[in-house]
Amino acid sequence: GEDHDKSNTEGQQVYIPKLSSMPPLLPHEVNVLTAAKDPIFPNRSTKIVIVSYGLAPRLIKDKSLTPGMFPCAVVDESHMLKNKNSQRTSSLLPILRATKRCVLLSGTPAFARPMELWPQLTILGTKGDSWWLDE
Repeated sequence: GEDHDKSNTEGQQVYIPKLSSMPPLLPHEVNVLTAAKDPIFPNRSTKIVIVSYGLAPRLIKDKSLTPGMFPCAVVDESHMLKNKNSQRTSSLLPILRATKRCVLLSGTPAFARPMELWPQLTILGTKGDSWWLDE
């Protein structure tokens, strides 16, 4: 067996990965940080680290979390990163910008204050861009 299905939609080949080709995560591969003293990577097999918005700035200040530490980040409730001058946003931006891939998730509309989207957009911008400086 191949690790994907091939479908034909209107004459085009479509690559669909099989879920069975992605191994499930084991409990020891996920680390949920609950205190600043918790190790970021408690073992060599840790693949996922979960940290709250409240704890992250402290870990960054203590240099426990640093830019380049994670190749990928998933940011739930990304609308919480709305003020570039807040401790939360200013400390997390360098960490998130240093990832190769960053997924921002939010179900909160930003119709009233579009300016609050700028911190999220700068995370998604390219390295070395300067459009953020003209805010």
